[in-house]
Amino acid sequence: MKPGYVVLIIVLASAAAAIGFYLMKRLDSFLAENQKKISAENEGNPHDGLRIAFENPVIVSSVSGYLAVLSKAYSDCRFYFFIGTAEQIHCALDANRIDLGFVLSATEDDTSIPLGTNEYYTDTLGCSVELLEAERQYICPVKADRAIEPKKQKMLAELMRSMECTKD
Repeated sequence: MKPGYVVLIIVLASAAAAIGFYLMKRLDSFLAENQKKISAENEGNPHDGLRIAFENPVIVSSVSGYLAVLSKAYSDCRFYFFIGTAEQIHCALDANRIDLGFVLSATEDDTSIPLGTNEYYTDTLGCSVELLEAERQYICPVKADRAIEPKKQKMLAELMRSMECTKD
């Protein structure tokens, strides 16, 4: 290879690297500016959806029918789902990080529904799984004792009513 070609290849490679570096800097700048805009928008409206936490993933399948009805009725609302311990759910409610939590309970009350473990495992594993405990477990919704936006209040009230209706 002639020395002139080697120099030309080095110059072209350097130019390509410089252009690539320039384009990446522009892309980084664009992405950073976009992230600032998104963050500013979220600060103005941080609770634009219903934030729901579950103590156990098995609970999700047991309440999914109620949430599906609510989602259809409020198609303009976002739903955010979280998993945590019962203690974490109560702390998140107190800190206004979630609007509603579903925790397990050994006792039944007006708003609790039976835990449907087989539905979850049949859908995900394709087999039946039974609880080891002889007693039945229930899912209890927990809400914070604080004022929330009217739309969320209405949504939560409808959800609670639909859960009570299934007991009759």
